[in-house]
Amino acid sequence: MKTHFTDHDFRCPQCGYNANQRNLPNGLDDSRVAELTNCNVPPNDAERIRLEGIYREGDAYMSILEQRIATTRATLDRLIDERGRASQEIACSKRFLNPIRRIPTEILSTIFLYCSQPDRSTFLVNGHDPVDEDDPSLDSLDPSNMPWVLTYVCSRWRQIVVNASELWVHLRLQFDRYDDHL
Repeated sequence: MKTHFTDHDFRCPQCGYNANQRNLPNGLDDSRVAELTNCNVPPNDAERIRLEGIYREGDAYMSILEQRIATTRATLDRLIDERGRASQEIACSKRFLNPIRRIPTEILSTIFLYCSQPDRSTFLVNGHDPVDEDDPSLDSLDPSNMPWVLTYVCSRWRQIVVNASELWVHLRLQFDRYDDHL
């Protein structure tokens, strides 16, 4: 939601700047500025007095504006930092409240078992197991295979996998992969 400020309602809560408050005398109107710009005629006495007032007070006014800008920038920097901190806190809270954290160990262990040991009967073709015995995904020592990959997710999952003996009942080794290590 954007908030639109008009000159009549804007007052900076940090530095007190008010858009309606003019700390510098008014200059010349635009048409007179255009007229004086296009010729070499000097301003009249009243205009000269106004312009001298602007000139005299201009440096002090610019200094005040620079100070207000610096204060506003510092406030903006603090707000941006606070927004980043708040965003991190919100993201952290979401992570900690994630439903996967509340799943009991026994259920996770069962899920891991189903992931690691698919029902081989669904793969039978004409009564024969069509799985290629040389398939590297069947090597139980390969850390990129199940159930090893589950141990990389987090320490809780690693603890569940390592302690779930039913995940380690069926081991397949492809000895020819390790011939040069024997």
